[in-house]
Amino acid sequence: MDKIWGGIILLRGRYDAMTPGEQTSAMFQAGIDLMILVFFFAAVYTGVTRDINAFYFWVPVFAFALWVRFKQARQRWNL
Repeated sequence: MDKIWGGIILLRGRYDAMTPGEQTSAMFQAGIDLMILVFFFAAVYTGVTRDINAFYFWVPVFAFALWVRFKQARQRWNL
């Protein structure tokens, strides 16, 4: 738990050190990442409850998009 808390404090420090334009860009990028994550969970829920075909296209597409976006986020934040 201490490692997670230390990481959160480190990210907050990096965010505070940014210019206002960089902070806006970081929040925009985080919003896009969150939106993709929500769509991924919605596709999984749809695949489980209604249409199994969601697992053939939408779940892999969103999983790949999440993998790419979080890889970029780790590089962006130097994690």
